[in-house]
Amino acid sequence: MRPNWTVVIRRVCFFLACACLASCMDDLQVSLPRAHKVGFYAGGSQTRTAMLPDGLSAEWVSGDEIAVWAKNSAGAYVLANQTFETYGIDASRGFFTSTLNSAMPDGTYTYYCCYPRPVSVNGTQVSFNVPAEQDGKAGHGSDIMVASPVQHGALTSIPDPDDHSGMSMKMNRMMHQFRFWLPSGYGMMGEDVMEIVLTTPQNLAGTVTADLTDPSAAMSVSGGTNMMTLVLADPISESSDFDNAEFACAAVIPYEGTYTDADYMNLVLYSQKYKSVLDPISLSGRTFVPGHSTPVRLLPAAVDEYYRLTMKVGDNHIGEPLLNVQIAFNGAEWYRYTNSAAEGNGNFKHSVEAFNADGKEAYDLIVSSIESGVATYTYETEHALVQRPITADMMTYDGNRIVLELGDVPYLLEEDFTDALTTAHDDDYTPGWNTDRNYGGYLLDGYMPQNGWNAARFSIFEGDCIRINCRYQSGAGVPERVCGRLDTPALKYIKSGVTVNVALEFDEAFYVPVGYEVDDSNNKTAHFIIATHTKSEGSSINGENYNDIDNKTTKIYQSDNVASENISKLNHVVLPVDIPATSSTRITFWPGTTQSSIKIAANSVYYLYLDNIKVYIKN
Repeated sequence: MRPNWTVVIRRVCFFLACACLASCMDDLQVSLPRAHKVGFYAGGSQTRTAMLPDGLSAEWVSGDEIAVWAKNSAGAYVLANQTFETYGIDASRGFFTSTLNSAMPDGTYTYYCCYPRPVSVNGTQVSFNVPAEQDGKAGHGSDIMVASPVQHGALTSIPDPDDHSGMSMKMNRMMHQFRFWLPSGYGMMGEDVMEIVLTTPQNLAGTVTADLTDPSAAMSVSGGTNMMTLVLADPISESSDFDNAEFACAAVIPYEGTYTDADYMNLVLYSQKYKSVLDPISLSGRTFVPGHSTPVRLLPAAVDEYYRLTMKVGDNHIGEPLLNVQIAFNGAEWYRYTNSAAEGNGNFKHSVEAFNADGKEAYDLIVSSIESGVATYTYETEHALVQRPITADMMTYDGNRIVLELGDVPYLLEEDFTDALTTAHDDDYTPGWNTDRNYGGYLLDGYMPQNGWNAARFSIFEGDCIRINCRYQSGAGVPERVCGRLDTPALKYIKSGVTVNVALEFDEAFYVPVGYEVDDSNNKTAHFIIATHTKSEGSSINGENYNDIDNKTTKIYQSDNVASENISKLNHVVLPVDIPATSSTRITFWPGTTQSSIKIAANSVYYLYLDNIKVYIKN
C-alpha cells in the first residue's frame, strides 16, 4: 500500500509543533521523490529501424523502444534494461526519452544499449526473437542492433534537436539483410509480388543472444528455423534496373561460415492469384555477415494459379499436445493436418494449396460447405477429440485464399459463469424456525451456456458465479446435514473407451452466516468434497444427506475445514490429486460441515461459492 502523503505530512507537522511551539510551520519541508525526464539521441541513418524503398537506408519510426544500461565507476548499474522511447525524429537522428524516479548522481557512466527491448536478460547477455514472418521492411523489431559502449556523464533533460553536445549512441546492426528485387521481364502475370518464402541450409530466424558489452561478438542461436516468410507491407513490381528497383528486405541471422557447392537458397513467390517456384540459387562460397546486405534477383519463370486454405490454431488448453487437425464436409474428411512437435501446444497456422482447375473446385467446395453449415473441424490429441462446426464468421476469403480462425484447443471443461443466467432453488436462509431441508436437484439447461449441468440447493449469480449450500438442522435432538451439489456435464472430449487422469482448477470461498442457536462463522467446520459419477445428464440429480455422499458418488478429495471467508476474493484451488476420468465422467462439488452438535432446535447454513472451473488432461 502506498503511503498517504497528506496524512504523513500532517503527522510530521503535529509532532514538530508539539516539540517546539515556537517554530513556524513554513519551515517544514518534506522531500518527496520527483520524476526526472532524461534523453539522448542516436544519430545516422545506418542506425535506424524501418527500411526505406532503396533497401539500404532506414528511418526511426514512432514507438520505437530501446533498452539502456548505465554502469557507474564502482561497477553498479544505476540503469538496467531501462526503456527509452522515441519522442522526436529528424533528418539525421532519433531522439529517445525515459522518465526516471530521480536524477542520476553525478559521475561518469558506461552506457550500453540495444534495439529492440530484449525478451530476456542474463547479466550482459540479451536475447531477442527474430521472427520467421516479416513485413519486407525489417520492421517491428526484426532488425536487431547493439550499441558500442559509451562513457558519458549522467543523463540530463531531453536535448534540443540543434544541440549535439548530449550523449549519442552508435548502433551496430547484428543481422544480415537480403534485398529482393524483380528485374524487368520477370513479372507475375501483371501482378505485384505480395509474399516471398525463402529457405537456406542455415537458420534464418529464431532466438539469438548477444553480448551488450561486445557488439562484435558472434550471437548464439537457439530454436532456429531455416524458413522465412515475407508478407510484404509494400508489394514489389518489376524494375527497369537495380538502381531504381523496389526492394523487399529480410533481416536474417548471420552465417559467417562458407557455403559449399551443395548449398542453395530456395524461393517461392506469390502474387494475389499466382505462385512461382524459382530455380534454386547456389550459395557456394557465400558468407552472410552482420551489418551487411546481399541483393537477390527474383527470376520467376513458370507460374500457376493457386488456391490456398490457411488454418489458424490458438492456444492449446486441453492438457496434452495436439496431434491432428481435421476438416470435414457432411461428415466426410476432406483434409487432415498432422502436427509437428513444435506446434503441439498451439499458436500456429498451416496452409495447404491446390492449383488451377482442381484448386478452383476445392476453393468453391470449402466456401459453399461452410456457408451451408455442413463443415466441421476436429482437434485430436492422444486421449481427446474435439469436434466443432466451422461457422461463416470463422472464415475470410478473397477469391483464391481462405483463412479459417479455428480458435483455441479448449479445456475438457471450462466455465466462468459469464454467460450463465439467474436461477435459484432452496438457497435462502433466515435464522429462526426455517424448515428448508429440501434435497431436490435441477437441470440447468437454458441457464448455463452448455447443457448437462445439474445443481441442488443453489443460486446462480448471473454473469458472475454460483453458490451451493449445506444446511445443518438439529430438531428434537436429532442432527441432520442437508447437502446441495453442483454437477458438471460429462467430459465428452475424452475419447471413447479411454481412461485418463485429469486435473481440476477452480475458485472458491465459504460464507458462513450466524445460524439459529448455532454460530459457526468463526469455527472451522465448513469444507468441500470433490467426487465423480457417471449418471445421465438427462435427469436431475438430488442433493444428499451428508452421511450418504460416499454411497452415491466416488469421493476424490475433501478439503480442510475453514471458517467464514471473504467472498469478494475467492481462493484459487488446483486440486492436489488426479481424477481418473472417461467420456462419461461428471465431477460433482459438495459443500459440507463437521458440525454435529445436538440441540433442541438449531440450524445453520454453509455457502460454497464457485467460479472459473477448468478441467484438463493431467500431462
